[in-house]
Amino acid sequence: MFIVETGVVSVMLIKDGHKFEAGRMGPGEVIGEAGILSDQAALADFTAKTFCTLYRIEKEYLKPCLDARHDIGEAMKALLDFRLHAAQTLTQEAPVVPVKRASCSGCASAACRRIGHLFLGTIGYFSRAVR
Repeated sequence: MFIVETGVVSVMLIKDGHKFEAGRMGPGEVIGEAGILSDQAALADFTAKTFCTLYRIEKEYLKPCLDARHDIGEAMKALLDFRLHAAQTLTQEAPVVPVKRASCSGCASAACRRIGHLFLGTIGYFSRAVR
Protein backbone atom coordinates (compact mmCIF):
# COMPACT_ATOMS: atom_id res chain seq x y z
CA MET A 1 0.00 0.00 0.00
CA PHE A 2 1.17 3.54 -0.72
CA ILE A 3 0.37 6.81 1.01
CA VAL A 4 0.77 9.99 -1.04
CA GLU A 5 2.71 12.58 0.97
CA THR A 6 3.21 15.14 -1.81
CA GLY A 7 2.26 15.46 -5.46
CA VAL A 8 -0.60 14.44 -7.73
CA VAL A 9 -1.29 10.90 -8.97
CA SER A 10 -3.61 10.22 -11.90
CA VAL A 11 -6.03 7.28 -11.72
CA MET A 12 -6.65 5.65 -15.11
CA LEU A 13 -9.45 3.17 -15.89
CA ILE A 14 -10.38 1.36 -19.10
CA LYS A 15 -13.75 1.62 -20.85
CA ASP A 16 -14.46 0.14 -24.27
CA GLY A 17 -10.76 -0.65 -24.66
CA HIS A 18 -9.65 2.96 -24.09
CA LYS A 19 -7.92 4.39 -21.05
CA PHE A 20 -9.38 7.49 -19.42
CA GLU A 21 -8.53 9.51 -16.35
CA ALA A 22 -11.08 8.68 -13.67
CA GLY A 23 -9.62 10.99 -11.06
CA ARG A 24 -6.58 12.32 -9.29
CA MET A 25 -5.19 11.68 -5.85
CA GLY A 26 -3.13 13.93 -3.64
CA PRO A 27 -1.51 14.24 -0.22
CA GLY A 28 -2.95 11.98 2.47
CA GLU A 29 -4.65 9.58 0.07
CA VAL A 30 -3.87 5.86 -0.12
CA ILE A 31 -3.28 3.58 -3.09
CA GLY A 32 -3.37 -0.20 -2.96
CA GLU A 33 -5.85 -0.99 -0.21
CA ALA A 34 -7.34 -3.71 -2.46
CA GLY A 35 -4.08 -5.65 -2.35
CA ILE A 36 -3.97 -5.44 1.43
CA LEU A 37 -7.58 -6.44 2.03
CA SER A 38 -8.23 -8.95 -0.76
CA ASP A 39 -4.90 -9.88 -2.37
CA GLN A 40 -6.25 -8.47 -5.65
CA ALA A 41 -4.39 -6.18 -8.00
CA ALA A 42 -5.75 -2.67 -8.43
CA LEU A 43 -8.35 -2.21 -11.16
CA ALA A 44 -6.69 1.04 -12.17
CA ASP A 45 -3.33 2.28 -13.39
CA PHE A 46 -1.66 5.04 -11.40
CA THR A 47 0.70 7.62 -12.88
CA ALA A 48 2.49 10.49 -11.16
CA LYS A 49 1.39 13.78 -12.73
CA THR A 50 3.88 15.80 -10.68
CA PHE A 51 6.91 15.02 -8.56
CA CYS A 52 5.55 12.79 -5.78
CA THR A 53 6.69 11.47 -2.45
CA LEU A 54 4.98 8.18 -1.59
CA TYR A 55 5.35 5.97 1.46
CA ARG A 56 5.21 2.25 0.81
CA ILE A 57 3.94 0.00 3.58
CA GLU A 58 4.39 -3.72 3.06
CA LYS A 59 1.51 -6.03 3.96
CA GLU A 60 3.54 -7.92 6.56
CA TYR A 61 4.16 -4.67 8.47
CA LEU A 62 0.59 -3.47 8.07
CA LYS A 63 -1.12 -6.70 9.19
CA PRO A 64 -0.27 -6.35 12.92
CA CYS A 65 -1.56 -2.76 12.84
CA LEU A 66 -4.84 -3.86 11.24
CA ASP A 67 -5.18 -6.66 13.80
CA ALA A 68 -4.71 -4.18 16.64
CA ARG A 69 -6.82 -1.35 15.17
CA HIS A 70 -10.02 -2.73 13.69
CA ASP A 71 -11.24 0.82 12.99
CA ILE A 72 -8.46 1.26 10.42
CA GLY A 73 -9.41 -1.99 8.70
CA GLU A 74 -13.07 -0.96 8.61
CA ALA A 75 -12.18 2.44 7.14
CA MET A 76 -10.04 0.73 4.49
CA LYS A 77 -12.94 -1.64 3.63
CA ALA A 78 -15.35 1.29 3.30
CA LEU A 79 -12.89 3.09 1.03
CA LEU A 80 -12.37 -0.01 -1.12
CA ASP A 81 -16.15 -0.55 -1.44
CA PHE A 82 -16.61 3.07 -2.50
CA ARG A 83 -13.78 2.90 -5.06
CA LEU A 84 -14.98 -0.41 -6.54
CA HIS A 85 -18.51 0.98 -6.90
CA ALA A 86 -17.18 4.20 -8.49
CA ALA A 87 -14.95 2.25 -10.93
CA GLN A 88 -17.86 -0.01 -11.89
CA THR A 89 -20.12 2.99 -12.45
CA LEU A 90 -17.53 4.79 -14.58
CA THR A 91 -16.78 1.77 -16.78
CA GLN A 92 -20.29 0.38 -17.31
CA GLU A 93 -22.00 0.50 -20.69
CA ALA A 94 -25.54 1.27 -19.55
CA PRO A 95 -26.59 3.92 -17.04
CA VAL A 96 -27.12 2.66 -13.52
CA VAL A 97 -30.03 3.49 -11.27
CA PRO A 98 -28.46 5.15 -8.22
CA VAL A 99 -28.53 3.03 -5.09
CA LYS A 100 -28.60 4.79 -1.76
CA ARG A 101 -25.35 3.83 -0.04
CA ALA A 102 -24.25 4.39 3.51
CA SER A 103 -21.03 6.04 2.37
CA CYS A 104 -20.62 9.03 0.11
CA SER A 105 -17.71 10.55 -1.69
CA GLY A 106 -17.16 13.01 1.15
CA CYS A 107 -17.12 10.15 3.65
CA ALA A 108 -14.76 8.13 1.44
CA SER A 109 -12.43 11.10 1.10
CA ALA A 110 -12.54 11.64 4.84
CA ALA A 111 -11.84 7.95 5.43
CA CYS A 112 -8.95 8.08 2.97
CA ARG A 113 -7.45 11.13 4.70
CA ARG A 114 -7.95 9.49 8.12
CA ILE A 115 -6.18 6.31 7.01
CA GLY A 116 -3.32 8.35 5.53
CA HIS A 117 -3.06 10.47 8.68
CA LEU A 118 -3.02 7.42 10.95
CA PHE A 119 -0.28 5.80 8.93
CA LEU A 120 1.78 8.94 8.38
CA GLY A 121 1.89 9.25 12.17
CA THR A 122 3.38 5.76 12.39
CA ILE A 123 5.81 5.98 9.45
CA GLY A 124 8.69 6.33 11.91
CA TYR A 125 7.68 3.00 13.45
CA PHE A 126 7.54 1.30 10.05
CA SER A 127 10.85 2.73 8.84
CA ARG A 128 12.53 1.52 12.03
CA ALA A 129 10.93 -1.91 11.61
CA VAL A 130 12.21 -2.18 8.01
CA ARG A 131 15.82 -1.58 9.03
